[in-house]
Amino acid sequence: MESIELFRGINMNRKHLKSFAIIYVTFTVIIGILVSLGADKTNYLQNVLLTTLGSITGPMIGAIAREFQGCCLEFSLSVLKIALPILFFGIAVQFIKTESKKKDTIKLCIWCIAWISWFVLGILTFGHALV
Repeated sequence: MESIELFRGINMNRKHLKSFAIIYVTFTVIIGILVSLGADKTNYLQNVLLTTLGSITGPMIGAIAREFQGCCLEFSLSVLKIALPILFFGIAVQFIKTESKKKDTIKLCIWCIAWISWFVLGILTFGHALV
């Protein structure tokens, strides 16, 4: 399996990049659909584009969708306090050297769970922005 050396201690293989790409594209499409269904009709195209392109920001999607209104920004930042440690843990685990395929698979699962959590919490903040 071909590895990509990132920084000095982390080895990520193509499975990491493919899984991230699949997760990112899936959630970007979901967020795009949700935004287009619930977007304010004034500045509709701007809201849809900014929120969809901002999907990488995870929990900040709600704040982006409502142009950083106080309530939505506060909620997004409070969710970010939960999401960042999860994502950090998922990335940090990748620095652990492993010799077995089973452990590599577990690391990849943790990687995927961290990114899925990041994007699901983004959808949560977007739901708050709609209320």
